[in-house]
Amino acid sequence: NNLCSGWLLTTQPITVTPQGAEQTLHLNTDENNWTHLGARHDRSDFYSRLPLKTVLCDVNSNLFFVLTPLNIVPMGKLDGDPHRLRPEKDYPVWRSKLPEGYLMLDKSRIDFAG
Repeated sequence: NNLCSGWLLTTQPITVTPQGAEQTLHLNTDENNWTHLGARHDRSDFYSRLPLKTVLCDVNSNLFFVLTPLNIVPMGKLDGDPHRLRPEKDYPVWRSKLPEGYLMLDKSRIDFAG
């Protein structure tokens, strides 16, 4: 159906340590363990809420690691609805409020059940 559905696994946080650590995530299909990202008002033609099981079964999907929430702070008063405006495109933001650094991923593996 050509729609993209974004989900965040919000019940299994990843611990980031300076020395590194092996961690395992179990991507189950219980939607109570996930948060759906929704869609911008002007992108509902591309983003939608699809069943999580459908998304996890799609081998053409991407997996992303979100390590910290973003604190988007405008550099002044907004002229419009903050849910419709796009940071750094429609208004400048304080980049000093955003996280910096990098994460090195040594190895990843996906084991499919059954």
